[in-house]
Amino acid sequence: MSIGSDDSNKHLVAPPSSLILPRSEDEVTSKPSNKGQDTQPKQKAKEPKRELTVRPIPREGMPKVIYTAKKLVTPKDRPFVIPKMTAHDQLMWDISELIAELRRLASLLQMKIVVLNSKGGAAKTPTTAYLATTFMDVTNDPTVILDMNQNFGNMNDWLGIAREDTMGLREAIQFRDQLINFSAIAKAFRSHAETGVRLMASEDLRTMKLLSDAELKLPREEQEKLLLQMFTRLIDNVFSAVHSVFLDTGNGMDYESNLSSVRAANVFLFSGLWDKRESYDGIIATIGGYGNRFTREMIRNKGYIVISDTPARMERKVVFDTFLRHVHDNIEHLYMTAYDAADADGKEELDHELARYGMPGMFGVSEERFFAVPHSADIAQGARRTDASGKVIGLKVGGEAIGFNVRKAFLEILRTIFHDTLLRHEGVVRSLHATSSPSFNAQQVARV
Repeated sequence: MSIGSDDSNKHLVAPPSSLILPRSEDEVTSKPSNKGQDTQPKQKAKEPKRELTVRPIPREGMPKVIYTAKKLVTPKDRPFVIPKMTAHDQLMWDISELIAELRRLASLLQMKIVVLNSKGGAAKTPTTAYLATTFMDVTNDPTVILDMNQNFGNMNDWLGIAREDTMGLREAIQFRDQLINFSAIAKAFRSHAETGVRLMASEDLRTMKLLSDAELKLPREEQEKLLLQMFTRLIDNVFSAVHSVFLDTGNGMDYESNLSSVRAANVFLFSGLWDKRESYDGIIATIGGYGNRFTREMIRNKGYIVISDTPARMERKVVFDTFLRHVHDNIEHLYMTAYDAADADGKEELDHELARYGMPGMFGVSEERFFAVPHSADIAQGARRTDASGKVIGLKVGGEAIGFNVRKAFLEILRTIFHDTLLRHEGVVRSLHATSSPSFNAQQVARV
């Protein structure tokens, strides 16, 4: 049998290492001598530790399913760790956590949210539309948008609803006492196809007669009070039939529809556009105007600023600093105007607020209540989205459509305003701790 065959090689045994000679004489002379020295085994180099990210345990949804499955298949003698996530995984994780938190808060609280800016073209309508549709898409709680613009708003285009198919503002005022149950609203207000948000469309009320002939003979102040009562009653009746109401307002501050919206709401969102700096001035003017009519404390506790269409990778702090630099002079002017008009007690109160909150903070301008919504090409096209036949179908709210960063921004806004409002009401907080289940219960929900 030849040595080169496989059958013979399998019987060969390697010689001991002591019998293997070096290849050359240089290797013998270069090898150090170990005589008289203790020989220690060489230690293996430690492998670098795997980088881990500490994350909270998911409470619901697909993240919880994946977490539980991985934990079940991991041997007990090995530590269970969650490997570091990619940026997209982290984004999706944050969105799932925001959704879970918003659902919990929405089960305990109902809201009336108004979006304001005295100037036009400040993204009030798209901000209202995307917040309302995102809220109902996540919570599935009955939600209504009231377009309170007295000069023909276009919220119906954003929701893909023909104006003549849904109830308008004038008709809603006439039937306001009947809109106290959801079945009446469902018949009168048409809904967004994707999320089910219902809409009361705006109308040009300047040419419409809302008061009777006898009421029109009253002084102007009395007429304004009657109109305010009409709009306020409409908002309250709709709110009594649904979970939450989002109010889109028109330009200016003196319209009765705007004033009643501010009076009825428990959260104010002042909307602006990144590349339209005059909308920044409109925010400060609106804060000052309503702060003088009502109180600065109300604006400070319930007001938030939302700047839309910001550069995609720009941090919120950079956007806030840019906003603050632009409106700095206007805020100083607002302070000096309030100070000059105040009496001695009012001046002392202003000095106290200035020392406590700072000049921007005393008017509700703070980084904690400031939000930046990244640019999304789909948002700009939301009111012009059509199907194959050319029919307007309205906006889409999914992360695949508007971008996951944009969806996260809207969820952060909703989560923050619900959370802050809940903390302002101690009785609601006590019911939160006493509630064992976060599921929706009409008796547990607080109307504030």
